Amino acid sequence: MTVGKDLKLYLEKGSVRKVDRLLSLVKKNYSNRGIENNLLQAVPSIIRSNHPFTTLIQPEIYNGKNPVANKIAAQISEAKLATVCMAILHGSISSSEEISYSDFDCILLIDETKLKNIVDLRQLRKLIAETERMMFNQDALQHHGWKVFLQNDFSDYPDAQFPLELLSTGKVIYPSFSQPLKVNIINSNQNYKKGFDSVIKSIEKKCNKQPNDLFKFKIFCSEMLLLPSLFLQAKHHRTFMKKESFKFLEMHFETIDQKILNEISTFRLQWKQPSMNFSLSLFHRFRKSGIYISALAPSIPHEIKIKLTNEWYLRAFQLCQNLNRAL
Repeated sequence: MTVGKDLKLYLEKGSVRKVDRLLSLVKKNYSNRGIENNLLQAVPSIIRSNHPFTTLIQPEIYNGKNPVANKIAAQISEAKLATVCMAILHGSISSSEEISYSDFDCILLIDETKLKNIVDLRQLRKLIAETERMMFNQDALQHHGWKVFLQNDFSDYPDAQFPLELLSTGKVIYPSFSQPLKVNIINSNQNYKKGFDSVIKSIEKKCNKQPNDLFKFKIFCSEMLLLPSLFLQAKHHRTFMKKESFKFLEMHFETIDQKILNEISTFRLQWKQPSMNFSLSLFHRFRKSGIYISALAPSIPHEIKIKLTNEWYLRAFQLCQNLNRAL
C-alpha cells in the first residue's frame, strides 16, 4: 500500500491496520504513535506527478439550511487547521433535496505538506472523528464518513472511482469563499468497469445471504440504486451521474426489467429514519472496530420486510445478470 493510501486510511478510520482498530476498542488510550511517526516520516516521499493540470473546477458555496452541514462547517472553521483546504458537500444535501433516507456525503481536501509533526496529525484526525460523529445526526445508519483527498491525488485524479462531477457540482461548506481546484485526469489510469464489478459482486452476495437488519438493507438499496450509473460507466468508459443514469438506461436498454429499482426508490421515499440511541451508538462503535453485531442494529420495518421475499431478491439477482450480459 502506498504512503498516500495509508495516510488517508489513518485519517478516515483512525488507524492503518484492522488490528489497531480492534485494540482501540478493548484498550483505553491505545496509542498509534509508532504508525503515526512512520506516516509523518513518509509524507515527504509521496510522489508528486509532473503531469500538467488539465481541468479547472470551482464548486459553489453551500447556502442551504441543513443543520448538520452548517454545524460541521462551523466546527471546521473554529478548528483553524492549516492542513484543511476545503470541505465539499455532494449528493442530495448539497442540492437541498435531502429526504429522511439521505446520508451525509462530504469530501475533505487535505494539504499533506502542512503535516509537520504528530500534533498536526492528531489534531486533524480528531477533527475528522468529531465531525464524522455529527453526521449520524443526519443519518443514524451512516455507513461511511469523510472521503479524504490529498492535494497529490488531484495530479492523477481517480475519476472512475469518484467522478469529478461530484466535486464540480458539489457545494463548499469550508472555507466560506469559493476557490478554484486544479485537477488532472489520466485516462489510461482509469478503470471504469471496476466499480460495477465490485457492486455486482456485493449485491449478488447479499441476494444469497439476505440482509437481516436495517443497516445492511440500506446498503443493499444504495448499491442497487448505483447500478445504472456504474453499468453505463463500464459500458461507455466515462462517468454518469446517478440522476441521469435511470432515464438513460430506460431509453437505451428497454429490454432490461428495472421495476425493482422503482420499488427500491419507493422504499427510499417512504424511509423512516431511526434516531441515534445507545444501541445504535454501540453498534457503530463495534462495527468500526471490525465487529458486526446485528442484534444492536435496527430491524427492517415489517411493512418493508413482508415484501422482501426470495422471489424479490431473485429479481435483484437477475437484474445484475442482465446488466452483466449487456456490457
